[in-house]
Amino acid sequence: MKKKKRNKNPIQPVMGTKVPRYAGPSTFARLPELRDVKDCDVAIVGIPFDAGTSYRPGARFGPQSIRQASRHLRTNYHPSYDVEPFKVQQVADAGDITCNPFSIDEAIKQIELGATDLLNRVGGIISLGGDHTIAVPLLRAINKKNKGPVILCSRGEVWGEKVLRPGWDILANNGKLLDAIEVSSNVTELDPEDTSVGYGGLPNEHGVVQLDASIMYGPTHNCGSVAALEGIKTPCSVARLVMERTDHIHIVGKGAQNFAKLHGFKVENLLTEKARKIWLSWKENLSTKDDWFPPADNNYDDNRTTGTINVLGIDADSNVAGITTTSGLAYKIPGRVGDSPIIGAGLYVDNEVGAAGATGRGEEILRTCGSFFVVEQMRNGKTPQEACEALCQRIIDINGGTKNINFNDKIVALGKDGSVGCASIKEKKGNMIMVL
Repeated sequence: MKKKKRNKNPIQPVMGTKVPRYAGPSTFARLPELRDVKDCDVAIVGIPFDAGTSYRPGARFGPQSIRQASRHLRTNYHPSYDVEPFKVQQVADAGDITCNPFSIDEAIKQIELGATDLLNRVGGIISLGGDHTIAVPLLRAINKKNKGPVILCSRGEVWGEKVLRPGWDILANNGKLLDAIEVSSNVTELDPEDTSVGYGGLPNEHGVVQLDASIMYGPTHNCGSVAALEGIKTPCSVARLVMERTDHIHIVGKGAQNFAKLHGFKVENLLTEKARKIWLSWKENLSTKDDWFPPADNNYDDNRTTGTINVLGIDADSNVAGITTTSGLAYKIPGRVGDSPIIGAGLYVDNEVGAAGATGRGEEILRTCGSFFVVEQMRNGKTPQEACEALCQRIIDINGGTKNINFNDKIVALGKDGSVGCASIKEKKGNMIMVL
């Protein structure tokens, strides 16, 4: 697609000195409507959808409310950036994308179609309103147009911005894909407030933090991982060295720590005061809900942390890579290894197809070869979303149905074309549901 020439004389917002701010157009910042401009650099579009919320809907009213509030914007000059934004580019209001309020699947298709059509007519879009569901179709639409770099993680919106920004900055400046996913993964590994990954992760039953991580690079199909690694804050960085500087794939325990020390990593105490207090509370209340004596009904304690983070990415050359890193199941038997460092379980990348990464109860991902399963489903024609949902259903089936499940697993997937998918298994009054 050819880049559109910037309009030298863009139509400006209606000024309050000409028409009172309580009157005039109900567009964002009183800008012109899209139909009234010849060429448009940026379109403002509303997405009044919140059917994906589980508590307190209301985001559906966001576009209307934001437009109403924007009547009071002073739009002629931005002192911080020393620019008059609406004089250097044409901005217009494109109205709302109509969304089915009763079907999430249908709404996702409508949003993707509407955004795709809009991006074919304008230089870019800014969306108003909507719950977190709208991110998936918008990403798909953007990828169809740009075919550029993509980076995503398995965390929610707040964490996602924090984690992905450093990696995106690298990709946006034509940096290396492996550098991008590593630096993004390091954000969580180095955060002492996160109790499921890296420094500050919850320990094993003896109070020792043991970390697992894996990395895989699509163009070469090379991979590396470490498991039961103690004293090193950034296990994914050690896993990358295993991939790049040895002919091994998997190094564990003391051997992994010695390998890290040889490459300049500092051995430190990873048990934070926050994690120590949580671990002591668990020990004080230790019961049959531990790994030595699992309950007869197979209902594991759902309060035990099983969090992990996956970071998946595609560079400008359409190469794919991924990282999975974790502190593993909280209070695990020392030496326990989950799915995260196992290639094909917690992470799998194929440069012809895409990538997948898993979080949650690792034992279930291990016995389904979860990430490999998802990538192969994509190879056979399923979308990333369909492939993720297929794994969730597979886990439910091999456990004999929903009545035997009291744990959560989540899988994220990234297609070669930049399409994304995510599904999880969640407990709700004995019934399992798969959600975006």
